[in-house]
Amino acid sequence: MNTTKCRNNFRIVWESDIPTCIGVELDYKWSEIPWKQVEKRVFKLQKRIYQASSRGDVKTVRGLQKVLMKSSSARTLAVRRISQDNQGKRTAGMG
Repeated sequence: MNTTKCRNNFRIVWESDIPTCIGVELDYKWSEIPWKQVEKRVFKLQKRIYQASSRGDVKTVRGLQKVLMKSSSARTLAVRRISQDNQGKRTAGMG
């Protein structure tokens, strides 16, 4: 079993080539993750960043960017995009 640790006690555990996400917000097997909810959370944060940027509110933009970077939803979605969505595209470092 191979474990990747991230901040905020968020871990992706690989058990026989099947990733399992264990974290503050998510504690599901990879196939059981509610992807629509994860995508919705990330999209809402991105939308708030865009709106604050349009207003010219730099302080709020920076704060929301930090929230997005530390979000377990964003990390889970990033792992999915790298490991699952890019499959067959010869992604560097993915074997």
